[in-house]
Amino acid sequence: MAGFAVEAARGVAEALFAGADGPADPARIEWVVGELMDFMARAPGRARLLLTLSLFALTWVAPLFVWGLGPLGSLDLERRAEALERVEKSFLGPAALASKAMLCLLWFEHPDTQRETHTEVTCLNG
Repeated sequence: MAGFAVEAARGVAEALFAGADGPADPARIEWVVGELMDFMARAPGRARLLLTLSLFALTWVAPLFVWGLGPLGSLDLERRAEALERVEKSFLGPAALASKAMLCLLWFEHPDTQRETHTEVTCLNG
């Protein structure tokens, strides 16, 4: 399961954090994926199950929203981002929420993201 979760999280994170300038820094993507895997390893069963199901839905169902077959990671970044956006706007939107929320929380904990967004480190996050 860990191999699936890593690849699924990477595919979602790459699409989620790509910007107008192109893909996000691969090292930061790997950091976020590693942090998510650490969280999942420590999370209680229901939370882990919910995240796994969310990643599964985004990996295998989201490509269908852009007429793609195969896992989300097999699509180019632009089609991946479009697939995620379409899922989010559909009746399956709640299925995307768990993994997208966790990835975003972790993304904004990264020191480089905090510097780029001028987020002050407080007693709650540092």
